[in-house]
Amino acid sequence: MKRTRLKNMLDKYPTGLVACVSDSYDLNNAVMNIWGDKLRDQVISRQGTLVIRPDSGEPLPGILSTFAGLWDRFGGQTNDKGYKVLAPCVRVIQGDGVNFHSINQIVKGITDAGWSMDNLAFGMGGKLLQGVDRDTQRFAFKASAIRINGTWHDVSKNPKTDPSKASKAGRFIVSKASGKYVTFPSVDESELDLTGELKTVFLNGELVSRTTFKEVRTLASSFDTFTI
Repeated sequence: MKRTRLKNMLDKYPTGLVACVSDSYDLNNAVMNIWGDKLRDQVISRQGTLVIRPDSGEPLPGILSTFAGLWDRFGGQTNDKGYKVLAPCVRVIQGDGVNFHSINQIVKGITDAGWSMDNLAFGMGGKLLQGVDRDTQRFAFKASAIRINGTWHDVSKNPKTDPSKASKAGRFIVSKASGKYVTFPSVDESELDLTGELKTVFLNGELVSRTTFKEVRTLASSFDTFTI
């Protein structure tokens, strides 16, 4: 990262808040040698606050490292609750890797390390708007049974690190009873005297049943209740 790009930010915006991504090449060098050395006097003398963005990498280590560097170069004070607050001319913003879960971890990590949350703001990156995946609704397909030498065996996952990700084991049928779709564990659906709603889609690597998205929408609109 060249000094000229960072200096241009200060020259162009001599007053007010200005945030600048500082990890384009070497975050530590930008904090310690550019912002905190070559441009230090300009940062201190401007009428406003420079907000430094660590961004890349694991959020908490990058934030804590930036705090430490800025404290070393610009100083600060300890508030009446015992937490360190950086000098008013500098603050930090974290936008990368920010979500509902990481914000809790970052806040805890910062305060556990003795820093005030006055030092940090959170940005709202694109992932907060677009990060929709299988975990958004806690939904995923998992193998639940396997047949070995003609005998069926249950298959499931149940990670100790996150029991909420446990999957169902065994063979199932989905049946419609009294207007509701219900999942039953079963080896033979005739045992339940119900008509199974599931049908084979993939068999031995072959697509044996093709459904259009229009058909999926029509079927979904007919759902009353789906119980597992």
